[in-house]
Amino acid sequence: MNKVIVLSVLCITMFGICFSQPKKIVRDDLVISSHVKIEKIDSHCFRFSYLFINDIKSNQSLCGLSIELNDKLIKHGGSLKNIVPPQEKNWGKFPIIMKKMGWATYYDTTGLDFLELPPKSVVKPGESISFSFEAKGLPGIGFFWAEGWAKWMFTQEEEDSLIEIGYTEGSIRALYENFFKGTTIIRHSPPEPFVVTSFLDTLISYKHQSRALGWIDNDGIVNSLDKKLENAKQQLQKGNTTSAKNIIQAFINEVEAQKDKHLTSEAYALLKYNAEYLLEKLGK
Repeated sequence: MNKVIVLSVLCITMFGICFSQPKKIVRDDLVISSHVKIEKIDSHCFRFSYLFINDIKSNQSLCGLSIELNDKLIKHGGSLKNIVPPQEKNWGKFPIIMKKMGWATYYDTTGLDFLELPPKSVVKPGESISFSFEAKGLPGIGFFWAEGWAKWMFTQEEEDSLIEIGYTEGSIRALYENFFKGTTIIRHSPPEPFVVTSFLDTLISYKHQSRALGWIDNDGIVNSLDKKLENAKQQLQKGNTTSAKNIIQAFINEVEAQKDKHLTSEAYALLKYNAEYLLEKLGK
């Protein structure tokens, strides 16, 4: 996996090596858009399918992607399974999985010095890359980070020398803040404990954010959905659970009716599947 490092100016003195103020290598000079489709596998398991597009006007090729995840592989006690790696480029068969899921260019594709030239598997401006996986949880709003390719400024020997004199690997690497950062749909764990009114507030917030992000393109639809959720909230506060359930079902019906019309796949999955989860909880 390629390394994100910090550029420092070296100066040789009679006392050894000294460093000027570190300066980050630019790795965010690109524009990445994400498109997500979510398919329900069973009551609480979904397939998350991602497509990331490097804009034709970007000044860098894409060489790394990370998304929020907060899950583990099934064999490690999580719910993550059936990962489908990128098919468009050689980014390896398996991602790095921690709190994030990370994919990166596979460097053994150039036959050339990877410090100087990009690998063949970078995603150039105008190209795209995709991957998918299955996991338990619910769709939520979160972040992704995209890394633009830039030359390495240190050879491995130089980096080793820095570590020998006291620099840690963390201090000579750029952070995620040095990448392009975008908003997308991610896997969220259901709240525990579950509080009906708090979850309904979250659903209302998702609706507002979907409009702000352009996932809902019509104010009339937003107002109609908003009225239903506010009405459901009022009924719950009065203890009228049956009325609230009927209203939430009407909300789901409207979301389904507006799919691919005024709601993108992101807004559809976010609103429908969270509303269905709320309906399920109210039924219990």
